[in-house]
Amino acid sequence: MTDGHRALADKVVEAFRSSLSETARAALGESDYDKLAQIISEALSEELNSAAEIVDDAARRLRAAVERPELEL
Repeated sequence: MTDGHRALADKVVEAFRSSLSETARAALGESDYDKLAQIISEALSEELNSAAEIVDDAARRLRAAVERPELEL
């Protein structure tokens, strides 16, 4: 998890918190919001890792498809 993921997760949690009614906010504690931020941050990390694997795979397939004749100069 990166600091960027945590910062984005904190923004999402803050937006969620502000959308709740006063009663709902009173029912949730700081630890609940921290858990939610952690879950969001981990999901962001997993998605970024998945995207990186897709890009790596595509790059490997492109390299394999390219014929590289060896030029002796």
